[in-house]
Amino acid sequence: MSLAANEERVGSVLALLERYEGTPLTRIDGFSLLKARTSGTRKRGIFVIEGNLNRDGFKTCHEEARVAGLELDKLYIYGHLGLYSGRMIEFTKFEDLGL
Repeated sequence: MSLAANEERVGSVLALLERYEGTPLTRIDGFSLLKARTSGTRKRGIFVIEGNLNRDGFKTCHEEARVAGLELDKLYIYGHLGLYSGRMIEFTKFEDLGL
């Protein structure tokens, strides 16, 4: 997927989440998978993976959240398939978002 197509998908995911939640997300730049954080008192990361979530992808998400100073109890990850799971992962397929 091209960089422009990836950015379009990221924008679509974030727009849908803001519409659903009713609150704005804070966009974060400078990370490979971390694209935004939630608003309010709980600062949790929003991650977009172009592909499938595997263990390496999870480790990248976790490390990026740690470096960004976000809470690590829940990671919101969006991608094609969630091949890795755990209590701190909330995974949603692009297909389920209509993307």
